[in-house]
Amino acid sequence: MYKVFKDNVEIIFTENDFFSDENIIHFKRINKAKEAVDFIDKIEILDNPTAYVLICKNLDKTILKFEASHQKRYAGGGWVINQKKDLLMIKRWGKWDIPKGHIEKGESMEECALREVEEETGVQGLKLEKYLGISRHLFIYKGIEKLKITHWYQMNTEYKGPLKAQIEEGIEDVKWVKPDEINQYLTGAWSSLKDFYQKHFL
Repeated sequence: MYKVFKDNVEIIFTENDFFSDENIIHFKRINKAKEAVDFIDKIEILDNPTAYVLICKNLDKTILKFEASHQKRYAGGGWVINQKKDLLMIKRWGKWDIPKGHIEKGESMEECALREVEEETGVQGLKLEKYLGISRHLFIYKGIEKLKITHWYQMNTEYKGPLKAQIEEGIEDVKWVKPDEINQYLTGAWSSLKDFYQKHFL
């Protein structure tokens, strides 16, 4: 199974005919790889999170065609937990988010993730705990739809200093979110983040 998000719309590529999820309301059979690309281009962004399942005759070929049809941007980010088990979150362009950013020339993905978290939040003393995996989402940059592939890491820190939002990157606020409030904050975040949190932390 392969998953990508277009804003809050979840798009799943699969070969499995039997697929059940209460949030899924659209299914489409894909016989040729290009059909998936054309279909995704025409998907309308809905106000409420939903999902599309594309049942592919040739899953590997369809994924390769989809990825080849988009310019890719690679990013690294961190799910940072402090000693109180609070989660570090940022508010960017009106939505709660997890700190992340694009990789720079010459740095590793681990270095990218650590640098971006520190730059966006002011948190220091970050330590990588483990690699969590990737998420994919489509976004528009200078009028062109691109595929962003983000590598996520779980990090920890003993930092107790002030938080500093990187305003020039559109960040309005930085906050440590208590464990019993995380789901509430993620409800108003991008669907991809809620999906990732449920998969890796619950």
